[in-house]
Amino acid sequence: MLLLRSSGDLFTDLSKGKTMRLIPFVLVAFCPALAVAAPKPLAAAKHTPPVYLDVPSVWIQIVSRDDSGYGVKAEFRIAGATSSADRVRFDWKSGGKVVGTGTCSSDYYADNKIIFASCELQKDVKAKGPIDIDVVYIDDADDKEYLVTTLKTTVMNWKGIGKSQHWGHTPDDLLATAWIRNSEDSSTFHVPLFDFWSSANLVGEHQLRCTVDGKKLPDFEVHLDNSKASSQTSIESSFTQPKVQRTYAYTHVGMNPGFHYGSKSDFGSYDASKVRWAIDNPGKWDCMLRMGGKPVRQFMFTVNNKGMIEPSEMQKGKGALPTLPWVALIDMKIPKDNGVEKRIRADALKKSIGFGIPWPDHPKAKELQAAFPPTMGTPDK
Repeated sequence: MLLLRSSGDLFTDLSKGKTMRLIPFVLVAFCPALAVAAPKPLAAAKHTPPVYLDVPSVWIQIVSRDDSGYGVKAEFRIAGATSSADRVRFDWKSGGKVVGTGTCSSDYYADNKIIFASCELQKDVKAKGPIDIDVVYIDDADDKEYLVTTLKTTVMNWKGIGKSQHWGHTPDDLLATAWIRNSEDSSTFHVPLFDFWSSANLVGEHQLRCTVDGKKLPDFEVHLDNSKASSQTSIESSFTQPKVQRTYAYTHVGMNPGFHYGSKSDFGSYDASKVRWAIDNPGKWDCMLRMGGKPVRQFMFTVNNKGMIEPSEMQKGKGALPTLPWVALIDMKIPKDNGVEKRIRADALKKSIGFGIPWPDHPKAKELQAAFPPTMGTPDK
């Protein structure tokens, strides 16, 4: 029925040629409401300054809830934020559709324009297989949203004992790269922190054997601990079946290499002569991390004449990753048959460098990809 207003409180029913008096407080819907789609987030580069993710500090943990599905916890460090009121969320997408949204509590660091977000999915989901994770930054000044990046993972669903189910993921590409960042006490001690992931527990005192432009240095005594890049330093998924109990574990490692970077003149009140300095040996470093005499990681980087560690040549390629000013991507290889790693997936390492982030397009990246060891270790099922 179509109603048109004629005058005062009178309406005309055009279908019957009759006039009716308006009844107060009665609302008649004449047509269905049109759904208004939310605007898509803007590109990260559209923000001033551009926002970007600190890739090596990303942490995503799937929390299995048995037959009700799973929850998700995550941490993101985003540079380019402008206010303590700015916000972060993530959209959990399966088949291109949002199946869950993660809300975040945040800490803002004004000096560096960084927002550190600790996030959790609002409700449990059951989506499995390939998942896209849109990390979205919201600027409080104008409430505009910006897509910082899209991460990727694959959710696994394992049948347990009886009717029980287990959910999790195996982010094998986390093992692909290594980074160097300032440690927490860098303002005084200038200690670089080697930042990488392993499928084994490497915590402890070990040895770093280095050459510079082919010349061997005395070995460094190094300490490996949990990484300081994020508050969470491990990712685990597990399941139990009648004849099999399996855990997939990934540990975020921080390594103090036993030497210092930068200028010896900026060392506070401490005696700079009693520590070892990268600036004493500028050039191309090739270092092997050794555990019990066995090589477990090879790190390659250049120290310039200011004693600073330069980013990998990969960062000159197309698709180079934006990094925090004190973070540098370096070259890394995993020696074959190192006897330590619990799981290696060569295809995952060659495809991406942490939750689906693409490698930079550079010959150096292809060289490193070709050197990864073959697939081995804990099976998928």
